[in-house]
Amino acid sequence: MRFAWGLGLGVLLAVTACTTEGGDDGKRPPSPRAEATHYWTAAPCSLFRGKTLLKGYTVFYALDIADPATQLDYGTSDGKQWPYQHAACTMHLSDHQQRIWDLDAAVDIYERTGPACSRHRVDKDLDAATASPDVIDDHAYRLSVGKGSRPGRTLQMCNGNARFIVTAQGPAGSRPADVQGTLDQLTDRGADVYESGLRNRHG
Repeated sequence: MRFAWGLGLGVLLAVTACTTEGGDDGKRPPSPRAEATHYWTAAPCSLFRGKTLLKGYTVFYALDIADPATQLDYGTSDGKQWPYQHAACTMHLSDHQQRIWDLDAAVDIYERTGPACSRHRVDKDLDAATASPDVIDDHAYRLSVGKGSRPGRTLQMCNGNARFIVTAQGPAGSRPADVQGTLDQLTDRGADVYESGLRNRHG
């Protein structure tokens, strides 16, 4: 199921938070939360409407990518096949200089607690073998990524029956050192909004 909304529909996410680009070192992890049960949604982008991300950043386009079909994960550490559902929201943001940033928030919702963090640990070990992830704790780590001339950062974390992968990409031609703090802030806030919106709710 796909649904796009943007300026043409008169819908904007005006994001107003107390941090700006370069405002801190970007190392603040997402707010710690108790383990919870999370529920799949067909409209993940709706969770971000009216939520704050960063001051001066406006979401002008968002696209839901949500498939209700159950898939099987073969990559957990116990070697079993665990069913899950996938949902994602892809957003384009502009800053005060009209530069374009991207934020992709994806989640895998498993039918039970356990496999999500098992898969998270497998991914962390694989990433550690080929890159240098910044480990926050047993349930979260960051990784530098890039697409062409656009630097990026990914935050992967698990909670209860959910595994979250939130990736932010900076403007084309920007230097990683100049935008890493902002990228980390965007992924932190995106993960916070996503996780809190999906916990203990149906639909």
